[in-house]
Amino acid sequence: MRHAGVHALLAALAAAVVAPALAAAADSTDALPASITDVRVAGAAQQGVLEVQGADGRWFGGIQLCLPAPPGDASDSEELLKELEAAVSSVACRQLGFPGGRALSAYPAGGSGADAVAGPTLRALLLCGGNETSVDQCDLVESECSHAAADTGDPLAAGDEEVVRTVVAVACDGGPSPAEGRLEVRLLDGRWGSVCGGQGAAAAGGGGSAAALVAAHRRLAQVVCRGLGYGGGAPRVGAFYGDSLPPAIDDVACVSSEGELQRCSFRGGAGVVCSEGYRLGVACAGAETITDLRLVAGPSPREGRLEVQLLNGTWGTVSGQASTPDQVAAVVCRPFGVEDGEARTGSFYGDGSLPLLLWGLACQGGEEHLNECHLTKSLFQDEHWDDLGVSCQSVRAWVGGGLTMDEEGPQ
Repeated sequence: MRHAGVHALLAALAAAVVAPALAAAADSTDALPASITDVRVAGAAQQGVLEVQGADGRWFGGIQLCLPAPPGDASDSEELLKELEAAVSSVACRQLGFPGGRALSAYPAGGSGADAVAGPTLRALLLCGGNETSVDQCDLVESECSHAAADTGDPLAAGDEEVVRTVVAVACDGGPSPAEGRLEVRLLDGRWGSVCGGQGAAAAGGGGSAAALVAAHRRLAQVVCRGLGYGGGAPRVGAFYGDSLPPAIDDVACVSSEGELQRCSFRGGAGVVCSEGYRLGVACAGAETITDLRLVAGPSPREGRLEVQLLNGTWGTVSGQASTPDQVAAVVCRPFGVEDGEARTGSFYGDGSLPLLLWGLACQGGEEHLNECHLTKSLFQDEHWDDLGVSCQSVRAWVGGGLTMDEEGPQ
């Protein structure tokens, strides 16, 4: 929560610096929407550049906050901008159903400034206090210095004034429901930390292969979810739910999926280091990480490149490299009465233009939905040389996000 001095400074800024720009923009077709009504994160799961929708229905590929700074000394403005960015991030994540969130200091996709995001960027000030439940409760006002900087093409100057600016990027914490989230443990010394799933977990379980590692993660998720009172669960690997806490333990190995977490072996201590690709979360029974799926770019409506939609609304592709393609195809096709679904790897249906969301999608083949499978978030969203495709025989068309069947076979 921001202190009173910062709140007063923002109010003064809105009155003295921003208000004149509102009048100038009143007759412009690019005038600000009345408010921000919806948000989404342009990245895997809930970490990436914050995209916003105005009350007029327009979506913006990012929101750029900008404040004037006295020449030679921008420290006060920089500190104020950090406070404002933190408040916006917290409120946006709360609106998305997460308990909170933080601002990222760097853009997940690399680059900087407005060029780091796709689509039009909203240059404005979104004044949040940090305790709001949604961004439509925050004040949206024109930022005069942002437009001046955009006109001059100089990222540091707005007319005769220096400015500081940032495109808001967020990392939301926790899971969108009590049934899923980042896995955290408390050690005997009282410290809380996250869990890393390194190769040692597979070795402890009797193997060192990728398949053994997936099996070790799956056993751990089952133990955790059953311990919490759920019927079962599946692993989520790669900071699906943020990475704000340092790793406390690594290489957790459970002998079976029926025991207690305290009986699983692990490696702990100050030397535990975890790469982003191995941070563990779990999704217990009933949780929806994947909310929709579709097949596109195929020669007929019954086959094509597999694209999935995550809970934050982002659509993207799945890599065949770290997946179990044939088992994935069986799960995709089975709900529609098709038992002989067939996988197509190597970008058989062409390279996708959407982000590569899942580097790994490992199913056993008997699951009812992809949410029951082992999911690994992709760290390289622009690599599409092995987008996974699926062919479902006897499937006629996608209608309203679901498949419809032709009882007499494909047409």
